[in-house]
Order: sequence, then structure tokens, then C-alpha cells
Amino acid sequence: MRKVHFLLLSLVSFTVLGQKQELTHTNTDFKIKLSKQLSSKYSEFAPRFVDNTYTRIIFTSSKQANEDKLTNLYYTELHNGKWGKTIPLISDDNKVGSGVITIDTKRKVMFFTKCPFKMMEKGMQCNIYYSFLEGALIGEAIPLNIPIDLGNIEGLVNIGHPSFSNENDILFFAADLPGGYGSKDIWFSKYDRKTDAWSEPKNAGPEINTSENELYPFIHVDGTLYFSSGGHEGLGGWDIFKAEKTGELSWSNVQNLGSPVNSSSDDFAIVFKGKSLSGFLSSNRKGGLGSDDIYEFTTVKTLDYDEQVLSSDSVDSPIQAISAVFNKEECVENTESLKVSDAKIYPNPNNGQFTLEFSSNKKTDLKIRIHSNLGQLLLTEEISVTKENFKREFELNNASKGVYYIQILHECEILSIHKMIIN
Repeated sequence: MRKVHFLLLSLVSFTVLGQKQELTHTNTDFKIKLSKQLSSKYSEFAPRFVDNTYTRIIFTSSKQANEDKLTNLYYTELHNGKWGKTIPLISDDNKVGSGVITIDTKRKVMFFTKCPFKMMEKGMQCNIYYSFLEGALIGEAIPLNIPIDLGNIEGLVNIGHPSFSNENDILFFAADLPGGYGSKDIWFSKYDRKTDAWSEPKNAGPEINTSENELYPFIHVDGTLYFSSGGHEGLGGWDIFKAEKTGELSWSNVQNLGSPVNSSSDDFAIVFKGKSLSGFLSSNRKGGLGSDDIYEFTTVKTLDYDEQVLSSDSVDSPIQAISAVFNKEECVENTESLKVSDAKIYPNPNNGQFTLEFSSNKKTDLKIRIHSNLGQLLLTEEISVTKENFKREFELNNASKGVYYIQILHECEILSIHKMIIN
């Protein structure tokens, strides 16, 4: 039996039968080597580039994992050909595992996976969150609102491994949603910038997904879909495959990348440097330093495509902006016994006013914060609530038609987020 991991190595694990070695071909276009600077005796995997100089990356690691703390995200920069000291991006949350990022470069939004340590019996376990990388909302981790009906689902649903296509505004991810072909499939959702809404998730189809698990999607700038699979014909364990783009939202002609990209062990989480065919992948093959290691691969082949990646000067300091997404050392979270009812919102489309109504189970101080879909902070107000209903009229000065988000917070904990449309 072979142990494999789904969203976060330390949280969700299961076993599948090891694949027979049915392919033996070698792809001479690729050269691969272990990155000893990015790997250790712990598990390191899924590196992702932060800017278009390809000198800043974030990867996932279990180096701080224990019985309470799960995988974490780490940041490092390349200086004079060497990767520098790794910086953990989460310092105070030891009950949540985080991993595998992707960036929407147009809005400067980072998506990442979060999984709570406490296992639930029903509902959303692992989910995709996002945070703005510039502006007033740096530091907020907001759950992504992909429309999924959990009403008829028994048990847990897991969503993770985000990969965003900036050219087509499509977010790819792995999930065990109803209607798939196996336990975990590759799905995608299209983002509509006019309505600031995500479409219902669509399965990538039977040519991509099998009765086994398909994970770690990555969309290349040329439109090719790369992913890891235990169901397609391979060299053993998980292999990395690619599928050609055959339509606006379709991919087919799945091909195994062959050796040395793949091995008889688990190979997964490939990423490329922009329009090139060089980059990183993850593997637990023999000769590594830990259970999973990061490998760098190169090729002489290039592709002539315009790349859209995060500019190195798009934020004042990438590490400060990214770290702020996760670090909340100045906050004290203590909301276990605080319950806030679902809020009712009554907008006035004529003047930007709206009425907010909700109730709390105890007397406390809360914060109301409102921002636009582009991350502009429009209003922050401290309020005091009693056990009775809270009802007040707010005004968004000079608010125009559009989509807005209303947050109810206690200290640094977001209790609820509500979408409001002014039309």
C-alpha cells in the first residue's frame, strides 16, 4: 500500500494501491536535480513563484508540524544563485494547516488552501481562501465563495490545490465534489469580473479525471493543463501529466511526461517559470532528503507566449504583503463562545445607504468593515452590541453601483462576511 496526500500532507492522508510500472520511456528534453537548499528531512512540496523574476517562491512544508500544528507556507528569495533563509508565513495559528498558493495578478490576490486541525463530521473541511496583496485589506484571509450546494452532501467536502489562469480568469482546483469520476478530481470555476462572482464548479471531464485521484493542477501560460494522477498509465505512484487545450474550457490528449520528470515513486505539484518549460516539481523518489523533496528541472525548449505573472514591483515589499496575509500577532482571538446570527442587509440603491441587522448571544464590542470587490476599504466602525438585535443604518459615501463586502469582526477574527450588490 502506498501512502499519498491530498490537500495538506499532515492532515488528509489515505492509501491507494501502488501503480504497476507500465511505462518506461525517457524524455530527453528534461534534466532534473534535487534542490538541497529547498529540501530537508521534512516534507517540502508545491513551490510557487511570487514574481516575474522567479527569485521569490512560496512552498509548503511540514518542518514545524506536530500533533497540533499542520503544514505551513514558507517564503524564500534567491540571492547570488542561492536560496536564502526560509520564513514561515504563519506564526500564531497552530490549529490550521496551510499550503499551495496561486496568484491572480490582475487584482493582486493570492489564493491558498486552509485545513482546520479539528476533523468534522459534515460540511467543508479544507477550503480555498484569498487575500489581497496591496491596499487596505492586506492581511485578511477570506473564504472563496465558489457556489457549492452542501445541503445534499453527506460527510465532508475538501477543496484545495488552487491554480489560477490570469489569461482566462479560471481557477483550477482539486476536490471531492459530487458528480466526479473518482475520489478527488480536477475541477474549475470561471470568475466574472463584472459581477465579481464565481461560476458553479465544472469537472474537467473523463479524459482528465479517472476513478483514482487527480490532484495539483497547474495551468501553463500556453493553456496546457498539468496535473498529477494515480489513475492514468504511468511509471508508478503518482505521475505528472499534461493535457492539451482543445477548446475554451476543454482539455484532452493526456500525455505522461516520462522519466526523469516521473519516477516509480510519487511525483506531483509541477510549476513552470513563465513561458519556459523549466521549473520545479515535488517527489518522494529515492535519493532525496525527506519524505517529499523539491526538484528543479530544466529544458532547452521554449514557448513563444506572453506571460502574465506578478510584477516584482507591484507591491512595496512582497514579503511584507504576503506575510501580512497570515501573521496576526497583534490580535488576540477568543471567539469560541461568541455566536452571531446571520445578518440581514437592506441596501438603498439610490444613495449608497444600507441597514444591517443581526443578533449576538452576548454583550461585546465588534467591528464593522466594508470593502469593495477590488479591496478598497470604504468604512470601518467599532460598535457595541447587546444580546438583543443590532440594527443600524450605514452610509457609503459616494458609493457607486457595484459589489461590496460587509465583514463583522471580533478582534481579528472574522465572524461573518456578507455580499451586497448596489445596482
